[in-house]
Amino acid sequence: MEIIQSKQNASIKSARKLLQRKHRKTSYLLEGWHLFEEAKASGAEILQVFVLEEMADRVANMAKVKLVSPEVLKELCETQTPQGIVAEVAKQSQALPESLSGKYLLLEDVQDPGNVGTMIRTADAAGYDGVFLSDRSADIYIRRPCVPCREVISIFQSIVDLFLTWLRLAKSKGYPFWQRLSQMFPLTIKQLRQMAILP
Repeated sequence: MEIIQSKQNASIKSARKLLQRKHRKTSYLLEGWHLFEEAKASGAEILQVFVLEEMADRVANMAKVKLVSPEVLKELCETQTPQGIVAEVAKQSQALPESLSGKYLLLEDVQDPGNVGTMIRTADAAGYDGVFLSDRSADIYIRRPCVPCREVISIFQSIVDLFLTWLRLAKSKGYPFWQRLSQMFPLTIKQLRQMAILP
């Protein structure tokens, strides 16, 4: 298999665009073996894989694998010391759930990526069915904060009309709402499991 040596290669230029939020319409990049294995285990659709030649045997059974030089791989990474692999992964469907049964987490304008990742992982651990984020919330498709649970629970982001429609629908169904509970008192996982919606 030929090794891509040029940063001007069409596949590399196209993938590099995914480093910017505005280009992540249908897919995103993740880097590192841990997140790659988590994505595979969760059933995420992996569109293509960029990997160093010396690590190619670890993805030998996969399709759409492209060998790249270390210099080219760095073009697709944000970390200073890449782990040898970058994958393009398809985003989940952003369709509004037909039913509001279950528990959902709503995050409005939460801008710290670490906080968003923590809240999504907590919702996942508490058995929530999905997470809604407003368009001004932090982008979940940067590489590190919450990749491992993206495919475990449904996540809907950056769809303002969808977000507002969901809120109106939830209110019309009589769902209880809590606001800024974390400012009032700490919540345990058990308490979160009992709640319907936590904005």
